[in-house]
Amino acid sequence: MDLMQRIIRATPRPKYLRNIAKSFIKNVINQKMLNGKYLALHWRYNHGDWLNHCEHRESPACDAVLETIEKPKMIAAEIVDFFNARPELEGIYIAAPLEERPLIDAIKSSIGETVPILIGDSLMTHMLDMYPNCKWMKDNFHDIFSSLEQEICSLSDTFLYASGSSWSLNIMMERHARNIPNEKSLENIALLFKVLEKLHPEIK
Repeated sequence: MDLMQRIIRATPRPKYLRNIAKSFIKNVINQKMLNGKYLALHWRYNHGDWLNHCEHRESPACDAVLETIEKPKMIAAEIVDFFNARPELEGIYIAAPLEERPLIDAIKSSIGETVPILIGDSLMTHMLDMYPNCKWMKDNFHDIFSSLEQEICSLSDTFLYASGSSWSLNIMMERHARNIPNEKSLENIALLFKVLEKLHPEIK
């Protein structure tokens, strides 16, 4: 085990956060999925933070995002295909900004009602139900909730991470430190390149 793995293992998130995540998995995720194996998807390709750096430099990733960002149904179809190719998975947790609602709705529509899709609102409700009178938690809600979503993603069976995101990178480092196989953590921008190929079949 290298030094970085040892450091990561020795510095987990606060115990109360880990307890909320464990409770959510036990009382929400496992109630909807028999084996508790879920796909965690971190989606961060919006017109705000992620695309700002694309204004200053060109890259294949920026081109893919800019051309597909307004195609939520096509992106959803690729995500659903990825999910269906892994029969051990029973549901999806999506960590995404509120403005990604069209994509979330498209995934739900494409995958059908039999597959549980969980998003931040269910986790938020669970967190506040466990600590209903904690003023400190309410005052620091955004930072706490972000860390909690990272914990949920880190504990997933399979993680589709966002390219160029330090938030995703931290989770990837945790999963590596726990010796989770590389094929269980994949860069989701590859799905956008698949959409791009369908939009421009002549480029193949």
